[in-house]
Parts: sequence; C-alpha cells; structure tokens
Amino acid sequence: MSKIWINSEYRDSSNYIQSIPEIFDKEGTTIYKSRNEIKVFDVNGEMLNVKSFKIPILINRIIYTFIRPSKAERSYLYANELLKRGFSTPKPVACMLFYHHGLLQKSYYISQQLSEEFQTLYDVEVKSIEENKELIVALVDFMLKLHAAGIYHKDFSPGNILYRRVGDQVQFCLVDLNRMHFGPVSVEKGCSNFSRLWGKEDKIRFMVTLYAKARNADPEKCIEHALLKRRKYWERYKRKRTIPFEI
Repeated sequence: MSKIWINSEYRDSSNYIQSIPEIFDKEGTTIYKSRNEIKVFDVNGEMLNVKSFKIPILINRIIYTFIRPSKAERSYLYANELLKRGFSTPKPVACMLFYHHGLLQKSYYISQQLSEEFQTLYDVEVKSIEENKELIVALVDFMLKLHAAGIYHKDFSPGNILYRRVGDQVQFCLVDLNRMHFGPVSVEKGCSNFSRLWGKEDKIRFMVTLYAKARNADPEKCIEHALLKRRKYWERYKRKRTIPFEI
C-alpha cells in the first residue's frame, strides 16, 4: 500500500517522480547522509531534492500510520502552508509513503533544489555581532514576521535557516519543516526560539533584546527565559557532540 501526493505543476514528470523510490539507491547525487539521506536528481532539466526518511521504530510506525502525519507528509503540508502565508521554502514537489503489513515503512519528501546562492547560517553564527550586525538584525526581523503570522519553527537552527543577499536586502528561506507549529506565538514562546541558534551569549542577548522591544516586552525577562532554554538545550547537545562556541 502507498500514498502519493504530487504537485500539479509536475504532472508531466509524474511517472519519473513515482519511480524515484525504486532508483534512489542507485541514482542521484548524495548531498547528506546520516539518519536520513538526501539526494539530488535531475528531472527534465530541473534539480529536485529528495529526502529519504529512515524507517521509524515500531512505536513511531504506529503513530505515523494512525495518529499523526509522518515527517514526510508534514514536510509537504507545512511547505505549502509556508508558501501560502508568504514565506520562502523550497517548492514542494511530492510526498510518497509506503506501508508494510499496514504500517508506515519508507517515506520520501521531494522539493525543488535551492540555488547555490543560499547559504546556511553556520559560518556567520560564530562571528561577532559587529561582523554580522546587518544579518543579525534581519534575522530577528524575519523571526518577528514568522511569529506574527502564527508560524513557529521548532528547530530554528543554523542549518535550517538559509539566506542570500539580494542587493541591500537579506532573504531567508526555511528548510527541514517537519517540526513546526501554526498558531499564536506568545512572547515567552517566541523567546524560546533563540535557544538553538549558534553563538556566544552576548549575541543571543542582543537578538533577544531587539525581539523583546519589538513586541513591547521586558527585555530582561525575555533574556532570562531565552538563556535558560538555551542552556538546557546545549547542555543536552554537548553530551554527544562538541559545541564550537561558548555556552
């Protein structure tokens, strides 16, 4: 059994798109491989990004079959919702779910591959405020616009926030969308969104202050809350990995 959604704009490539799960291991160019694997495929001259999700553990197979949408399905739905609300994310192309013995087994999310103009925030996030003040201010403004639109990316981290410069403007694009919330974003919750950003404490303080003032909130209370969430997250993180900056 399978469930397949394909963007109507890609109707002419439908047969090839549906064949991707069969050829995934043999074709395409791998650009990321860990728990999940991401490959790029050339489909009629257009580069498509194909994310193959790892087979979930049994309890999650049950959950994704009967209780909540799978990561691939959420990625497809949330990408459409982001675009509908006027925010940038790679165009959703398809979502394919495959079941075994009635439970979800393999799933794929396909989207348009972004141009090389877009970069992650990893390199700039470890630089000083002075070196990146324009970009930092733009990032806070972007977060404010997301929250005002009722969009909360639960994994708002350097690898999931892409940017490029167009003239004197900074454009942002969100990826890895399966962990998102749509609905009102309180000031406290909004301040929690800074917890996964890289950089020293002074940068987080600077950003949270800008955010709090824009929302007519107490900067000190917001900073206290944001730093608490940040410490908790990075203390867990460093148990398994090295952190390239001071907490």
